[in-house]
Amino acid sequence: MASAQHEKPHAAAANEPPHRAQSLGRGGGGELDARVLAVAERIAGVPAELLQINKRSVHRAMEIMGIRTGIRAGSELQGLAAKLPAVQALLQGDAVASVKQATGN
Repeated sequence: MASAQHEKPHAAAANEPPHRAQSLGRGGGGELDARVLAVAERIAGVPAELLQINKRSVHRAMEIMGIRTGIRAGSELQGLAAKLPAVQALLQGDAVASVKQATGN
């Protein structure tokens, strides 16, 4: 059986046997679920008004730093990157081949 390193990172847990999904942290229970719930509980404890203010603060900072310009510039580069052989290999699920292609190994 292939190791988790060689599998598609976006493979749905629903298509995997339950024991395989759990071993990857995608099934019911496990350390990943416990940690996600712990973070969710911390977030849920923050007052909604404070979350709103923090969100607006972050958005203002992003605007000041030129987030819209950055997104437009990044979109062009993403379009070009999508045509690279290493990216094509990654999109087809072969992460190892993608890294080898990118590093020339």
